[in-house]
Amino acid sequence: RAAPAAGAAFGEQLGMPLVVVLSCAALTVNMLWTYWLASGALRPVLEKLLLRFGYKLPALEAGDLTDLTIVLRVTPGSPFVVQNYLLGLARVPFGRYVTVSCVVNWIYTVGFVLFGDALLHGKGKMAMLGGSVLVLAIVATHWARKHFGKKKAAAAAK
Repeated sequence: RAAPAAGAAFGEQLGMPLVVVLSCAALTVNMLWTYWLASGALRPVLEKLLLRFGYKLPALEAGDLTDLTIVLRVTPGSPFVVQNYLLGLARVPFGRYVTVSCVVNWIYTVGFVLFGDALLHGKGKMAMLGGSVLVLAIVATHWARKHFGKKKAAAAAK
């Protein structure tokens, strides 16, 4: 997702605020590019590839697409690029995709860039700030996963 070494590599030349902004911008360009590829240009090829390996894309209801986006973005484990392609293939509405993806990933990016720079340069206060952002992101992730898990369980019980 984020390059923790970006702050160490470019912080002194550009300043940490600009490094954070550029890191978020690069991440956003990556998300937009892969969404466009998966939902449009490469969609036929990716669908054929999935079918060849025995997978079929499920049809999801509009309300489930936001939940899918949030769950994929906050659940650790799946590679970032895989998340991008899955959400593009699922045809998550572009506005929802960008909004949820940017909010979640920008928070992590800020934390990783600040924390990575602080660790490499021995900056205790900055490490605490970056670490605090990451802890808040982890707590928010846990809350979101718990919330959507209960929501899905309640929907399945009906």
